[in-house]
This record gives sequence, C-alpha cells and structure tokens, in this order.
Amino acid sequence: MNLSSFLQQVFYNTKSVFNVIPPQVFWFMVGMGGLFILYFMYQSYKGLKRARVIEDTPTAKIRSVAQGYAELLGEQYILANSPSATKLSRLPCTWHRYAIEFRDQQSGWRVIEHGNSAALFGLKDGTGVCIIDPKGAEISTPMVDQWQGFNRYPNGKPRSWLGRFWGARGKYRYTEWTMHEGMPLHAMGNFHTYSLQPFKVLYPKYEWASDDDSINLLSKSGLDKQNPFVLSAIDQKKSIRKYRIDAFIWFIAYMSLLAGIGWLLVARLP
Repeated sequence: MNLSSFLQQVFYNTKSVFNVIPPQVFWFMVGMGGLFILYFMYQSYKGLKRARVIEDTPTAKIRSVAQGYAELLGEQYILANSPSATKLSRLPCTWHRYAIEFRDQQSGWRVIEHGNSAALFGLKDGTGVCIIDPKGAEISTPMVDQWQGFNRYPNGKPRSWLGRFWGARGKYRYTEWTMHEGMPLHAMGNFHTYSLQPFKVLYPKYEWASDDDSINLLSKSGLDKQNPFVLSAIDQKKSIRKYRIDAFIWFIAYMSLLAGIGWLLVARLP
C-alpha cells in the first residue's frame, strides 16, 4: 500500500468514526477547539510582545531615569525596615514564591497551598537606589529548589543529600522560587519619585528614616497591558530568548489545534 492509499484509508476510517458523534457534541468540540485556538494565539502574541518591549526599551540609570515607564538594571538588596524570609526554607530573601503538594493514591500530586511574597525590596545600580514593589509583576528567577518531606510545613531545607533521600519517602513536596540579596535584577515598570509623606500614605506599615526626602519606586501602578511589569533575575538576553521560545511553543500548539479542527470539519461535513 502506497502513502496515498494509506492516507485515504485513514481519512475514510476517521470520517466513519466522526459521523456517529451526535451533532451537539461535535459542534461543542469544534467550539471549544476554536476557543483554545484563540487562547494559544493570544499567548504566542503576548510572548513576542514581551520580547519586543524588552528589546526596544533602553536601560536607564536610577539617578537620571525619567518618570514613567522605565527599564532598570542593578543589584538587589534587602531593606533594613522590610526584612523578608522564605516561607519553606526560612532563609533571608528579597522575594520568594512557593507551592506545597500532597500525594494521594487516587490523584497523585496535587497543589494544596501556594503563594508569594509581597514585601518591598531594593535595587541599586551605583548611581542611586530604587524601591521595588513586586505585587503584580511577572517574575523570573533561576533559583528554584524542590524537595519532599513528611509534614505540611518543612523545618527548612534538608542539609544534605541523605536528608533529601530520606524525605523522598514523604507525602509532601515543596517547591520554592527565590531571589536573594546580591543577585542582579532586570526590572521594567512604572518609575515614580515620591516625597516621604505621600510614600508613607502608600505604604503605612513601613518605617522610613526622616532624612529620606525623596524615595524612588518601581511598581505596576498605572501600567496598561502594553507596558508589562517585569522583574527578572535572569540575564536580559536569556529573558528575551525565553519569551521567544514560549511564543514559538504556543504558535506550534495553535497550528496543531487548527489543523486538528480542520481535519474534524473535513471528516464530518459532506
């Protein structure tokens, strides 16, 4: 049997299968497929847009940056009046995200708790300092760790490979994403300089020295969808490449599903 005959046989077999599906179910499948196609298209466009914005926005120095949407590059540090520690490993950090999973016999691993920190931290680039409010940011970090244990909340990370080996018998799995003091940070967001009193109104739980006559802040406040709020501890070129790869994967998914829906329609319709 040659390739043409084989494909023709597959088509007729597929056609006979889809002809027995009730019309309501068939068109529901097509409609859901169409929604997923639109979603995949949006995600692909979003990835390309993020990469393009990072490429086109010039990096500024904190001392001379203009008010508004800005891109900064510097080193992270923990604020003296805003110490932060990871929830699972209980180590100092500038930012962290975590997930706790539980393993049962029926469904395998399932997430039972997750969250991320919202504490302010600092960025310095040699010309000045800027406060970072991470709420609402797209955050990327190379620091990811995962281990297992026997309790919902671990008593820190295992200190050796033996501890990790023993903990692998546990029914809880912990994943932690972190950024730490001294790590580089590529940040894009809304830059604004506040005098002390208005800043205290925005962040009343933080105490600031009275000699701070102005405070620089980078946050999501006032941004639209065209200007993403991005915090990345990954090299800028690697971030751009990551967004482009993500966009390509979503594009492949979009094209594959589009071809599948087309096959369904050709196989079902006379």
